[in-house]
Amino acid sequence: MTIPARTEPKRSLLGQVRRVPRMLWMVFGLLCMNFTIVAITVTRATGDPHMAVEPNYYERAVAWDDSVRATAASDALGWVVAVDSAVVHTDAPGRVVTIRLTDAGGEPVIGAAVTVCVFHHAYARVRVEIACEEVGNGVYRTQMTSTPPGLHEVQVRAVRGEQRFEHHAEIMWSE
Repeated sequence: MTIPARTEPKRSLLGQVRRVPRMLWMVFGLLCMNFTIVAITVTRATGDPHMAVEPNYYERAVAWDDSVRATAASDALGWVVAVDSAVVHTDAPGRVVTIRLTDAGGEPVIGAAVTVCVFHHAYARVRVEIACEEVGNGVYRTQMTSTPPGLHEVQVRAVRGEQRFEHHAEIMWSE
């Protein structure tokens, strides 16, 4: 007589708990860590007020030839710009920017529409563009909000009839 071999009872699949392999947890953990690092990096890079991208840089690159012609036409006018700035200590502190425009003969440029775009080099993302008011004899003035002291880019644009003039200057403002 033979003794039958002992067999284990069959277990149903419902009762079994499948465990996730340890290597799969490690891969999942590394992916989560990578996602977190990328999210922090993007947030810090785009939230920095010192980081700036030149506005409309692609359109300006495409229109480079036009800008070179505009600069040559502006230089051909022979206009000269003098930019002055003074800090105003009133209820609304700020800075008064004065533009003096003279033509090639030294005569004041009267009746031009003058706009100024100003930004601090350390905070290039924060740009202030303001139209100037003519106060007479080729002098144009505007008041802007307070800006920190330091090196500023000042872009002056003047239009009088068909004449268009642009001037870019770097000016160190104190106080």
